[in-house]
Amino acid sequence: MSDPLSPRYSQHLSHREVHELTSNPAATAATNAWLASNGIGDVVASAYGEYLTATTSVAVWESLLDAKFLALRHEASGNDVVRSRTFRMPAELEAHVSHIFSVVELPLRQAPAMRVNILDDAALEVIEAKKIAAGEYPCHSVMNMGCWNYYYNQTTNDASGESQMVFGQTPYMISPTDLGIFASSNDIAPGDNAWTCNNPKACGGDTGCQGYDPNMKGKGYLCVEGDLDVQFMSGTAQKATNTFYQVQNLQTPFLEFITAAAAMTAPPGVMSISYGSYEYEMDHALMDQFTTEAMKLGAQGVTLLAATGDDGVAGYKVSHYSLPPSLSCSSFALSCSHSGSLVLSPSPSLGTQRHVQVRVHHLVPRDMSVRHRDWWDAECGE
Repeated sequence: MSDPLSPRYSQHLSHREVHELTSNPAATAATNAWLASNGIGDVVASAYGEYLTATTSVAVWESLLDAKFLALRHEASGNDVVRSRTFRMPAELEAHVSHIFSVVELPLRQAPAMRVNILDDAALEVIEAKKIAAGEYPCHSVMNMGCWNYYYNQTTNDASGESQMVFGQTPYMISPTDLGIFASSNDIAPGDNAWTCNNPKACGGDTGCQGYDPNMKGKGYLCVEGDLDVQFMSGTAQKATNTFYQVQNLQTPFLEFITAAAAMTAPPGVMSISYGSYEYEMDHALMDQFTTEAMKLGAQGVTLLAATGDDGVAGYKVSHYSLPPSLSCSSFALSCSHSGSLVLSPSPSLGTQRHVQVRVHHLVPRDMSVRHRDWWDAECGE
């Protein structure tokens, strides 16, 4: 259905057809039975049973999964996470469950804050004068819709009847006022680039992004990434139905996003993700499940776009951590859409309840990523 030469090209499946084709009721039933037999009754299932979220005490999970949980605290943010170095898949689940999440995978590394170049009013006046003098040529120092259409030979920006969604993660948000400024400066009619948010606070950038840098004219740091993504998404495709999806769970943000998108009975036609991390630092099970859900969305005709990184093939470590030129010129690091140092904390409590998410179907590795295993062994012992 994705091959233009195929007679089935663009004959996509419905949400129901995709999930009936890929669901595994027998595995779901077997997993529910195992949970019940072990006294775990607090279970929430996804619509077709692909994901089961079960909650019980830490002691029970340690016994059932042959795991040893430790409380960890992120040095910079102070956020706590509870994880085990390894776990063992129960024999009764081997044929039914692909992975148990929230056990070994650590949160993704958070890249350093982006650097923002501020143009003062004098510089903007010079740019405007050059634009006028140049006549029809639209590309100068600042990217705008005219320049975008020129370079990419985009002949129309009318996306009437289409729908699209942009990924964001807390605390980043968008500013409706800033979107209005962008629209007026690019000859976009009022309302043709309007957005709604899955979380009302995500659209609260008019007040929520204040106080970062006075030179940014009140828009603030927490709207930089969000505003940039939605500006050009709705600028290149105007009059579409636009949604800004702000992920709240920073421990597994891409899993939250892709499972939420997969649960939509009428998903947006285009989804854009401008976030990512180094592949070698990511849990293989998370990448596997993201890929599985992305394929299911593709079968429904959804286009999923993901950025490849802001700093070239070597990634942001080169530009932000001043790696040697020999390394920066020769390194290639895969960046995936799908993290900071963690330290042992004597203060966080493991608590009395702990939930894990079960993904039914097939088998995948049950250990940490290479980077996280090395860190755990050095800081926590094997």
